[in-house]
Amino acid sequence: VPERGIDLIEKGQEVDIEIPAINDKPIKGKLIYVGDVVNPETRTVTVRSELNNVKGEIKPDMLVSMLVQSRPISKLSVPVKSIVREEDKDHVFVQIAPNKYRLREVTVGDDYQGMVAIVNGVEPGEIVVSEGAFHLNNERKRKELE
Repeated sequence: VPERGIDLIEKGQEVDIEIPAINDKPIKGKLIYVGDVVNPETRTVTVRSELNNVKGEIKPDMLVSMLVQSRPISKLSVPVKSIVREEDKDHVFVQIAPNKYRLREVTVGDDYQGMVAIVNGVEPGEIVVSEGAFHLNNERKRKELE
């Protein structure tokens, strides 16, 4: 497992294991071991799973893919289209008063299905422009030129 997500993985979690040499159907398994050492060459942590091999089809050292459903975590996120790139930095427009918005620098995290996590720069409850941020930024730049 890549080191980046290891904090979300724990012993006992269910996994879906795919073994292309046998079939394309996922086999249900369970994590029985999560290593505590990161391999410095691959930046991965060893995990082991337990699964049913009644037919004896699964052999040692077969290539497998494992999908681990990690526990959900809550993150502040906004639509990807809310992000405005300005001077090689990420920004969003935050509402400061009715119909007034200010461009604010943010630190973004992972993105998934059109949403991006905001690591720093916006607090929960603040209103962020989610539609038209690109046009709002163009209007801001136009006013600066006047």
